[in-house]
Amino acid sequence: MVALVRFENYDQFYEDPQGSSDIGVLEICGNESTSQPIIAFNQAMKELLSDITVATPRTSDFYIASTRQLTSGTNATVYAIAQCVENASQTICKNCLNTAYNNLFSNCLPADDGRAINVACFMRYSEFPFFQNNQTINIIPFLRKGSSSKSGIIIGVSSSAVLVLLILALFLWFRWNKSKAVGRGDSFH
Repeated sequence: MVALVRFENYDQFYEDPQGSSDIGVLEICGNESTSQPIIAFNQAMKELLSDITVATPRTSDFYIASTRQLTSGTNATVYAIAQCVENASQTICKNCLNTAYNNLFSNCLPADDGRAINVACFMRYSEFPFFQNNQTINIIPFLRKGSSSKSGIIIGVSSSAVLVLLILALFLWFRWNKSKAVGRGDSFH
C-alpha cells in the first residue's frame, strides 16, 4: 500500500484539488535487471503498461491490476497495476498515467521492478507477483475504442431485419407452392 500526503497552500489546494497542475512524477526503479530475456521482458512490459494506461481511466474506480505472459517461451508472467485518485477526471487520470508510463519505460526498464508516483496516480510493474491472481481485472473491454452499446444496437437491428426478411421469404414460398398445387389439383392432405 502506498500512502501519499499532499501539503500545499490551502488557497491553491481548493482551486486545484485534483492535482492537475502537479506534473511531476517520481519513479523508483528496482536495483536488479530482469532475470528474463530483456527484449521479451521490455516488450511485454511496454504492452502491459500501455494497456493499463488506456484502460484505467475507463474503469469506474480508476484501478487496474493485470498480468501478461512473456512471448519468449519461458512461461514467465509480468505484473502491473495502475490507479488514479477517485476525484480525478478521466483526462487527469489519463495524462498522469501517460507521464508515469513514459517515465517507467524510459528510466526503469529493464529493471525487474518499477514504480511511478504522482499526487493524482500510481503505477507499478514487476517480474514478481505483488498481488493475488483473483485481484486481476480483464482489461479487454476497457481497451475497445468507441461504444460497445452502439455495436450491439447495430448488430441487433441488422439481425432482426434479416430474420423478418427470411420469414417473409418462407411465407411467400409456401404460398406460391400452395397456389401451384391447387392449380394442378394436388392437395396437401
